[in-house]
Amino acid sequence: LAALENVNVLLVAEVSSAYIGLRTTQLLLVQTKADLKIQKELARLTQDKYHSGLASAIDVNQAEYQLSNTQAVIPKLETEIETYQNALSVLLGEPAGSLKTRLDSDAHNLLQAPFKFQMQKLYALPIEVLRLRPDVRASESALKAQNAEVGVAIASLFPSVSLSALLGLKSVHLHNLLEKDSYTYSYQPSIQTTLFHFGALWQNVKMQEAHLRASSAQYEKTLLQATAEVRNVLVGLKKMKERHADLELAWRKMDKAAQLARSRYKSGLVDYFQVLDAEERRIAAQSALTTSSGLLYQNIINFYKAVGGQFSFNLLKKETAENE
Repeated sequence: LAALENVNVLLVAEVSSAYIGLRTTQLLLVQTKADLKIQKELARLTQDKYHSGLASAIDVNQAEYQLSNTQAVIPKLETEIETYQNALSVLLGEPAGSLKTRLDSDAHNLLQAPFKFQMQKLYALPIEVLRLRPDVRASESALKAQNAEVGVAIASLFPSVSLSALLGLKSVHLHNLLEKDSYTYSYQPSIQTTLFHFGALWQNVKMQEAHLRASSAQYEKTLLQATAEVRNVLVGLKKMKERHADLELAWRKMDKAAQLARSRYKSGLVDYFQVLDAEERRIAAQSALTTSSGLLYQNIINFYKAVGGQFSFNLLKKETAENE
């Protein structure tokens, strides 16, 4: 049962991960199309400036290069979206393409909503959560079962005593079957000794004890691995949140710089090279921020996977109340 639950946790994690990958790629596609619109306007403006003698052929070629480069990204993102949708269909046991209508809409893309996950509470994680992991419970059950096997092996060393008995009625004639003289009974005690098999049975005890030590070591290893996985995920989640905040600030600054560069270019105060540089940096910052948003949710998925899918903030509240 624990192994089955572990498979379910892994399945939910895979579905969630594929869904976040899909929403991340969809948001990147929306942003790329918006960038394409900006670059088409810049390319038109550069052409007008060129025909007026205010821009060089180099500026025109750079504008067209940037436009073509952005257009080339769109088929790649659309292919990735189709791949994620088909992966989700397979994970949910549906034919490929059957979820396309439901998944094409990105009106409720959680990556565009404010991030409200209460990550600070995760660091008050009770140790009991680790014991709820399916793999830990499976290892613990195996340890208990092996301990019982040792008890069975030790019990087989001792003689077994049994007593069989018979109580009934016995008569030659049917009419006096129920009379007192017709009562009959017998009993037979027996003792079975392991004297001639004691060596083999003793070796079996030693073997079962060796299996018990192995099961104990496996249980300890499983607990240590669970602790390491949860700690790695928590540290990774914290650092990813810090990185995401830095990337968000960098994108805001670069977006303002790109807007200013476009405005100054339209006024003829800067050449196209500065616009090109600012646009490339803005797009890179935007892509990094969106990817970081997806990775932030991926780390949360990894956290729930690491704790076996059993964690809830209600569990934290219960633990805190018991401690108080």
